[in-house]
Amino acid sequence: MEANALKLTGPLPLHRFLIIVVFLTGLATQATAAPTADAFGTLPNAYDAAISPDGKQVAIIVNVQGQYGVRVVTLGKKGEKLRAVLLGEGVKPSWVKWANDKRVLIGLWQSRKFRGVPYTTRFIYTLDASSMKGKILVDNKELIRQNNADVVDFLDDDPDYILMAFSDRSQSLDDIHRVNVKTGRYGIVERTRQHVQHWYTDARGVPRVGQGLVDRVVNNEEEWNLIIRDADEALWRNADEYPGLAS
Repeated sequence: MEANALKLTGPLPLHRFLIIVVFLTGLATQATAAPTADAFGTLPNAYDAAISPDGKQVAIIVNVQGQYGVRVVTLGKKGEKLRAVLLGEGVKPSWVKWANDKRVLIGLWQSRKFRGVPYTTRFIYTLDASSMKGKILVDNKELIRQNNADVVDFLDDDPDYILMAFSDRSQSLDDIHRVNVKTGRYGIVERTRQHVQHWYTDARGVPRVGQGLVDRVVNNEEEWNLIIRDADEALWRNADEYPGLAS
């Protein structure tokens, strides 16, 4: 907690003032106490959490004896059967989010080796919140694609699908696909454009902006590419064609 995060308005009763003093003193003591060497290698008890769209469940990435796992809890329900699953040895979490009230998506990354060369790969794990059974959402085993977790839009109005950027042709390309969050099946939405590495959608989930770095340097400065598509049109145009956006 930052010192200025606590905002006081008006006079405080004496007992509340003493509680706050004791609380802040405890924080100061914790801040100045030297951590042990083991603390630097210890996983946090909880890494991230997300509440389901209906507000009835929470998914939590937890530390289970030195290994990350996911636990799903029904809020306000006592005596519920434990729902938890381990993420696997060496797997690290990035985020957790509910796709809908029945399915949880977890962004993960892992260090791997190919012909003795280490590399990092990112992917999404899709998990049924009731059975706690899941699988990797998109994982092309024929192509060594490091990024299998680039979500362009979570499509809040279309809870069975998300938009992801990847390509089955090359890991350097970023086609947009509409991916079923349960089956992992996908279909092409937009083919990649030259010098585009990042896509942005509008409120309807339609790709409208593409941005990327051009593979050249002009006047010792990196050159960026920005393309825009008007609503309900197929033509992509350079940002220079829009008044006020040209550099």
